[in-house]
Amino acid sequence: MGNLYIVAIICFLWLVLSACSETKSAPAPTPKEPESEATVLVDVDESANETQKSSSLPVVTNEEAKQLATDSLKNVIQTFDILGKQEGWDSEEKPADFQLLSPRLKEFATSSLVATKLKTIATSYYCQCDEQSIPNLATTVRFKVINNRPGQFSISAIQPLDEKGNGGTTIYLNMKYGKDGWKLNEWDEMTYRQKPLDISSDEYLEYLKKITPNEAVSFNKETTIEDEHGNQEKILLFKDDSGEFGVLAKSSERINEVQEDVPVTLPLEDNDVDLNKVTEVDASVVRSFTETYLRDLTEAINLNEFDRIQHYFEKDSTLFSEQQQLVKTLYDRTIREDLATVEVLEWTSKEANSYEVKTKEVMNITINEHTEEKEYYRVYTIVHENEKLVITQLESY
Repeated sequence: MGNLYIVAIICFLWLVLSACSETKSAPAPTPKEPESEATVLVDVDESANETQKSSSLPVVTNEEAKQLATDSLKNVIQTFDILGKQEGWDSEEKPADFQLLSPRLKEFATSSLVATKLKTIATSYYCQCDEQSIPNLATTVRFKVINNRPGQFSISAIQPLDEKGNGGTTIYLNMKYGKDGWKLNEWDEMTYRQKPLDISSDEYLEYLKKITPNEAVSFNKETTIEDEHGNQEKILLFKDDSGEFGVLAKSSERINEVQEDVPVTLPLEDNDVDLNKVTEVDASVVRSFTETYLRDLTEAINLNEFDRIQHYFEKDSTLFSEQQQLVKTLYDRTIREDLATVEVLEWTSKEANSYEVKTKEVMNITINEHTEEKEYYRVYTIVHENEKLVITQLESY
């Protein structure tokens, strides 16, 4: 009996130990599962935070955008003028003290704009000349809000030529919202040679009312004139107290003596390469195309306007998407880029209408007020089709 009792105890203990062993070896969730769940939760939280951040930023109406943009440029100009007068600054005799200007300008403009474009303007702003360094939106027409998002917006407007030769441009301007409210973040101007104004009669009359509100001017008709080389130009004919005068639609240039069917001498155009009509690719075309693209790229980044450069790429290409994302990313990270220099090191023909272009590019990269100069070496593959040049490949080397 004693032996049977001992055997029974041993069997009981064995059963207990077996049960414990099975419990310990039961399958448990692998580490990857909770990690995966945690990752999903983090992603959701970040997305929610981003949405919440965007929803907390203000969105402006068209009228508010116009007022904010106009006031910001006006305040920057007044800061230059008032401080310059108080200090007696002169570009030749007594250059501006930017250490004094900078904090005043930061009340109306972002730190990166103050440290770059406005700092450069300060070196020549107080010259004894009629050059207009900063546009005045108060006398512009065709005002449009072209990019209105929470915490930032962009506008465009055209500035007709004035009697001093300033204007004839399309202005693009970007405003950004920060802890101190709305501030001017960037502006850029394209001349009528780069982007024809094609001003209408109503727009020109609107412009005249702003600069000479008491002058009576009426529109007569739209016609074309021929220059001494046989080129046709659209012209708008107006009449004021002095008689009839014309305005070239392309540039808004005023011509006081106009006779239809009589060739006229139009203002001389710069001998720039016309990249909208490339009939033959040579060294000057390659150089102009490369520099124009890079300047447009930096302005696209600083203005958050990919539309500025989308025509350089094939619409549905990978490069199109990559450059679109690049513009957005750098703008969102408040990284400003300015082209210092570009050098075409070599260009060769790959095929009948394809070219390989090697460049050395020097960029000034600004984050807040810190600017660093960086060099890039790149290879572009450019295709010539339908009198246009398109970038199909872009690599660093």
